[in-house]
Amino acid sequence: MTKESEAKKADEKEPHIMGTAVLGERGQLVVPKEVRDCYNLKTGDKFMVMGHGHGPIIFIPVNQMRSFIKRINQQIESAMEETK
Repeated sequence: MTKESEAKKADEKEPHIMGTAVLGERGQLVVPKEVRDCYNLKTGDKFMVMGHGHGPIIFIPVNQMRSFIKRINQQIESAMEETK
């Protein structure tokens, strides 16, 4: 593995801080351009909004959540098949 690919792999594991957002009077957040570009977010994209107690608030694009759940379901099915 090259140094560049090792650095990229390590970078993918690190959390990214890509800007800040301000909550407007009508409860709207503007996602910073760098984030929109990085994650290919478009006007009208929908997000799952999750939180736990007074901890962090998480915004996950619905299409990403859908594929995440699909992968988890496949892994569960695979694990269940292995135990038969």
